[in-house]
Amino acid sequence: MLSHPEVSSAGVITAEPSRVELLLYVNQYRRNVNTTGEKVDQNRVVLTLVAVDGEWRIAKAIAV
Repeated sequence: MLSHPEVSSAGVITAEPSRVELLLYVNQYRRNVNTTGEKVDQNRVVLTLVAVDGEWRIAKAIAV
């Protein structure tokens, strides 16, 4: 199976100097030998990022 995700849109839920919570709209395109064409799964993910030593790191990811 071949699959590739693509973020179609994103929005900020909350933002603080060292923590950000985002809502991502993710389309996942997949194809395999058992189906004709490409199938698109639309997913939503709440992503929490925290600042660590000057870099943003993913602290949590929740599918909604």
